[in-house]
Amino acid sequence: MIRRSAPKAAQSSGPPEGELDPTKLRLVLAGERLFAQGGIDNVSLREISAAAGQGNNAAVQYHFGSKEGLIVALTRFRVAQMEEPRRRMLERAETLGRLKDIFTLVEILCLPQLDLVDETGQHPYAQFMSQYISRYRPRGLPHGSDFATPGSVHVRRLAQLICKRIDFVPPHVACSRLELCNLMFNNALVRFDNEQLLQRDQVSFEVIVHDTIELAAAALCVPMRGDCAKTYSVSSWLETTAATLKADSEEIQDDPPDAGRDQASI
Repeated sequence: MIRRSAPKAAQSSGPPEGELDPTKLRLVLAGERLFAQGGIDNVSLREISAAAGQGNNAAVQYHFGSKEGLIVALTRFRVAQMEEPRRRMLERAETLGRLKDIFTLVEILCLPQLDLVDETGQHPYAQFMSQYISRYRPRGLPHGSDFATPGSVHVRRLAQLICKRIDFVPPHVACSRLELCNLMFNNALVRFDNEQLLQRDQVSFEVIVHDTIELAAAALCVPMRGDCAKTYSVSSWLETTAATLKADSEEIQDDPPDAGRDQASI
């Protein structure tokens, strides 16, 4: 995750993100689990404290200040957890000369998330991230990768490599694409988890992961077409296509087909 406007990196203080003390760790994991199950907006801080085994109902406020503070701490903790796998993957990709390959870069972005599972094999962080990207990111709540710390070095480098690979689009568009592709992958994991719970026939997990990464890599590299500043709506689309059809029709009338042209060559 990176900010849309790519501001100066936030600074950090306190212990490394991946080294939470036992109480904070219990609160972070309880929050992640309850956010995934009930929705970020629907879970109270009292419920999180109770689920973490805290006698003090204000434990979240004491340790993190607010629900938003807990969310930021959760993302920093998970980002730090994924740093070592991403470091190894980036090193391997560099050795193989694949740091400009967009599929490889998206794999490095997405695959470490597969290890963030609970005791049932579900992906609560993916469920949480689907909500965060859709609702809290647009409100400006920072993500763990926004902080320039030892716990985010490799994910920040990865984001820079991806944005450099798609430098044919403006930086704010590259940031938006990266967030939406991350959302796509997280939603794929959530959908798979839900289908498992319902015991429905489904595409294999391996196929879903590979295909979603293919889709995300392709989406990142799509050229921008037309006037991106125009207002989109059904009515405006119909007006635009009507004008296009009229122009095409006039062009055909001005340039009648050659009577001797082979029909099969059209």
